[in-house]
Amino acid sequence: MTTEPLDLAAMRELADEAEALSAKATPGPWFWNVSLKSKHVVLESHNRGGMLEIVMSFARWGMGGAKPLFLDQVKCLLVDSDKLTVKVPKREHHADWFQTIDHPDANFMAESRTLVPTLAAHVKRLAGEVERMDATIERLRSTIRQLERDGEATN
Repeated sequence: MTTEPLDLAAMRELADEAEALSAKATPGPWFWNVSLKSKHVVLESHNRGGMLEIVMSFARWGMGGAKPLFLDQVKCLLVDSDKLTVKVPKREHHADWFQTIDHPDANFMAESRTLVPTLAAHVKRLAGEVERMDATIERLRSTIRQLERDGEATN
């Protein structure tokens, strides 16, 4: 059975990217807090001494929409997402109707969708490699034990 060699440099680069995103985002764990009574939804974190801290909330935007609000970690204030927009590279000509949000928590959420499955695939692959190595080590130990028994039998 042949397997592709592990690309450790690519794995380290992916892990570094995940760590950098995580370091910039609001510390977790994150959880959704939904109040059906007041019709309010926020993404919160137990942060800074166990206090609840809003990671993201929502505000009405126009007559039929809503916009996320993100925490400014320096000022500890919620900022409207439309104040955090930036032009998308190579799509600048659509800037009047197509931009993206540039905020550490928004970037973390968006990038997580591809990082998590990729990291999970690498972890599974590494686990398989470890299992194969463990099986090889056990076979070698068994061979050593057999050779020791054979050596004792000839003495």
